[in-house]
Amino acid sequence: MSETWDEVLRRLVKDRIIPSPLYRVLLFGPPRTGKSSIAKELFSQPERVTIHKQLPTDDLLGGYGLINSKTVWQDGPAVRAMREGKCIVLDEVDQISPECRCILHALMDDPAGITLPTGERVEAKAGYCVIATTNALPSSLPPAVLDRFDLTLLANTLSAGLRTQLGKLATQADAVVGRDKTYAWSRPASINLFLAAAKLRRKGLRDEAIVSALGLTGQSATDALIALRG
Repeated sequence: MSETWDEVLRRLVKDRIIPSPLYRVLLFGPPRTGKSSIAKELFSQPERVTIHKQLPTDDLLGGYGLINSKTVWQDGPAVRAMREGKCIVLDEVDQISPECRCILHALMDDPAGITLPTGERVEAKAGYCVIATTNALPSSLPPAVLDRFDLTLLANTLSAGLRTQLGKLATQADAVVGRDKTYAWSRPASINLFLAAAKLRRKGLRDEAIVSALGLTGQSATDALIALRG
């Protein structure tokens, strides 16, 4: 039996592949499978932002505010995550606005870093990672965003943590999730796929292990192996 999406994540964190060298993860699939909550199980005090079309950049980066009658810069969740080497969860990432897209690019650059309106340059500390979620197909994301992800997983089963919360109702919930057959998508070969593979090769992983680490299965795994060996 193949690993579920959350088992893949847990293994990669345990094996110290996430958050380094892989630190950009996209989880897509039906609502309420535990995509957002799993970060709390895997990482200490993750930051979290729900993306929407009208999201102001301040809600990601931060902004100026009054403290003791003085105007000072206050970090937003994305900057806090980078400074402190923490995970940030970006829910509904497919809803990212054009205004925030450039910020998202910076958060997912390799290495990640951003220049604040104050002029300060913030580079991500060790431990920083991005977990983005969406109920849409990955192909709905702008190519420049999609290609930045190291790992893309179909979260079409209930996470172990959610199953524990549901208790005896987990079986009925499984049936509800299983009704949705609209998530047929295969990750194409891309520059970032090869970059992620190169990082894992430097850690001593063989191609078969790399494909497994990247969460690829079935035809996607076969295509990736052919591409890597081509």
